[in-house]
Amino acid sequence: MDWFGRFHPLLVHLPVGILVLACLAGLVLPKEKINTYLGVFRIVYFSGLFFSILAVLSGLNLAGQGTYDEVNLSQHKWSGISIMALCLLLIWQSRLSGSKTLFRLINGLTLMILTLTGHLGGSMTHGPDYLSVQKDEPEGREKNPVNDSTLILEELVFPVLQARCLRCHQDSARNGGLDLRSVESFLSSNPGDPVIEAGDAVKSELFKRVALPAHHPNFMPPNGLGLSYSEIRLLEWWINLGAPSNKRIADLPESAETDAFLKNQFGLRSSSIDPLAGIRVDPASPAALETLDKLGFAVRPVSSGLHLLDVVPKKSNEALNAEQWNALLALKDQVAWLNLAGTHLNDQSLSYVGQMTNLRKLRLERNQIGDQGIKNLESLVHLEYLNLYGNGISDACINSLAALKKLKELYLGETAITDKGIQTLKEKNPGMEVIGDIELW
Repeated sequence: MDWFGRFHPLLVHLPVGILVLACLAGLVLPKEKINTYLGVFRIVYFSGLFFSILAVLSGLNLAGQGTYDEVNLSQHKWSGISIMALCLLLIWQSRLSGSKTLFRLINGLTLMILTLTGHLGGSMTHGPDYLSVQKDEPEGREKNPVNDSTLILEELVFPVLQARCLRCHQDSARNGGLDLRSVESFLSSNPGDPVIEAGDAVKSELFKRVALPAHHPNFMPPNGLGLSYSEIRLLEWWINLGAPSNKRIADLPESAETDAFLKNQFGLRSSSIDPLAGIRVDPASPAALETLDKLGFAVRPVSSGLHLLDVVPKKSNEALNAEQWNALLALKDQVAWLNLAGTHLNDQSLSYVGQMTNLRKLRLERNQIGDQGIKNLESLVHLEYLNLYGNGISDACINSLAALKKLKELYLGETAITDKGIQTLKEKNPGMEVIGDIELW
């Protein structure tokens, strides 16, 4: 009989429409008109009673199939039963002539209970804040780029779940015991009946619900847009990895399947994963890290257990000043990945960058760098990834680029470097992959 519960939304709206019109008429029509149409009122109330009974029965059936907030469910159930009782009272009142004060009061009470019942039902299916205005993300807010230091759960998987599912899975609407207010509450949700089977997405209730066809009664989320194909694949990949709670991309063991997924999903390539395990540097001083943060840089560890850092300005399209460069150089040994895309760099700026000799990844796209500036990068003997998209460089800097013997990936789109220059570069450094027509990562 599970199919009967699926008709609950349909059966709910029939009595609502019928009773709302009848109750409004019972409130606003004069006494004489009401007495004239008592027979019509009675038929309408009988219809409302009939469909209310069906709505309650189907709702009770549906409640046994899903996971709903118990308090909300109980209130919704008893308010629905109350509507049935009020329909009986209205049928009795429609048989009486004379004063219509009580008749109007019951109609008004029925309208209020109908409103409450509808609100409780909406809260269960759409979340407690479904009536509130949803604020858009602030303009100009950018997501952190995905790279090897990205936390898989916190920065990739959890934001997807929050965006799609938070409305029905938070403090006051913890449907199924799932609480998505924070990563911590998500991980501690419903320990007795977990929604995730680590290592097996197919057996995980969370994955099964979001991967169902949209018309299925157990499909999640029940309203609005579901997860996209790529988001479902991301969730599946994370669960099959063992649902790690604090791993970064760089912590994953290398495998053909993982490399293919990262490349297709995020544009990351296995050749750009740095062999960092052998690098030993002293930890950055807390004071230097605090200074860098105050001067507008986001700093993250590249990988757990290492002291290497991933640094990127918090605001894009702003030139760096002398104080900021000095703060960066104070951590020149620890900075392994540096993103200075769109920060108005020129040739002189690269004299600072050239002092950071432990750099493995360097993003310099969309700046005003020329051939002379590239010479300052020759000291970066460990550099493996370099993005120079959209800079004013030409074939004159080929020798400087070829001097970077460990460079594996080089992006030269929207520059003046010719096909001949790229060919020369590949001949001088056969292990280098040169991409000249796209901006990646």
